[in-house]
Amino acid sequence: MKHLWIFIFLGYHGFSQNTETHQAKAGDFEGVSGNPYFIKDWSDGMIRFSSGKVTNKFKLKFDAAQNRLLLQFNGSTFAAESKINEFIIYAKNKADSFVFRKGFPIADRGNAETFYQVLEQGQVTLLRLTSKEIVEETQILESKRSRHYRDVEQYYILRDRILYKIDKETAPLQEILSDRREELKNFISEHQLRMRSAGDLVKVVRKYNEFR
Repeated sequence: MKHLWIFIFLGYHGFSQNTETHQAKAGDFEGVSGNPYFIKDWSDGMIRFSSGKVTNKFKLKFDAAQNRLLLQFNGSTFAAESKINEFIIYAKNKADSFVFRKGFPIADRGNAETFYQVLEQGQVTLLRLTSKEIVEETQILESKRSRHYRDVEQYYILRDRILYKIDKETAPLQEILSDRREELKNFISEHQLRMRSAGDLVKVVRKYNEFR
């Protein structure tokens, strides 16, 4: 009986997250080769509802192509409903975890129902939107088209309730955090950061959050 409230809660809302978050139809993802998931295998994890309730009774898998969370319990698989605010996927080594959260301002391709990975938080929060694009290619010799997933990553800064897209060419991180531009410029130079990886961005945001 202790799991009954979970199934009532999830079962009532069903697949509501799908219809609210994604304009693409389910058929658009049929026949696409490759892996649409953030992590291919089912993982241990935790989910947090908007009510504040937390459970770790499910196996989790994040469909990055459709930005939806899938749950598995006793061999049954179903899509999570819209009242899940946050989930954490634990890596196999248990040392690493991946935090995903929604409820952020509308920006670019995301809305309030979009799950972002939280990489660093404090005065400003660093987010990553991990998605999968469908690429179509024509195979000339076989005269047919193939479709496969391609990884796409975009980074954002949440500051004063505004979501800023980090663009390496037009809006680099140090320009978004311009009130500490010189300090961050020196930090980036001192540590020889190329600002092309999540790790470098995390270091800079963490440094910014240390300033008072």
